[in-house]
Amino acid sequence: MEVETLDWEPDRAAELLSRDQPTLFMVGSGVEGPLCSNPLHDWVREPAADEDVELRLQTLAQRHAALNGSALTIELGDGTVRVGDKVEVLPPLEADLLTALLERESKVVSRQSLMTAVWPAGDGDRNRLDAAIHRLRLRVEPLGIDIVTVRRRGYMLRAG
Repeated sequence: MEVETLDWEPDRAAELLSRDQPTLFMVGSGVEGPLCSNPLHDWVREPAADEDVELRLQTLAQRHAALNGSALTIELGDGTVRVGDKVEVLPPLEADLLTALLERESKVVSRQSLMTAVWPAGDGDRNRLDAAIHRLRLRVEPLGIDIVTVRRRGYMLRAG
């Protein structure tokens, strides 16, 4: 599933609204919002509260999963991740990150939540987290698992 968060550009409206993928438009004040008849499209007026944007993204992800009738099925145990017949062995830190993302599958997980999950003593920082996410992405992308960066929100796990 692909979720796009875009600044509203009226010139691109027809193209974006014709696509059948989850899209959240960020509409500036004084600009008329789009007519979103597709359940995979939504919009929010800027400035928007982080909680509102996160809820809208989660709703779009849930609608997409429901419409496609498929959910991501990942087996994670002893640092080994299995998707179908594909297997990858993960170092402990990356396994902990993937576990934290799986707990909120198709939902945005804040950076702070991820740091707390993998460094409960508080010794992690944003740079260490971003580097660990990068390494995890390289390991799980061949399995069909994408970890999406949701700007100013965190990360989200999705089926590739």
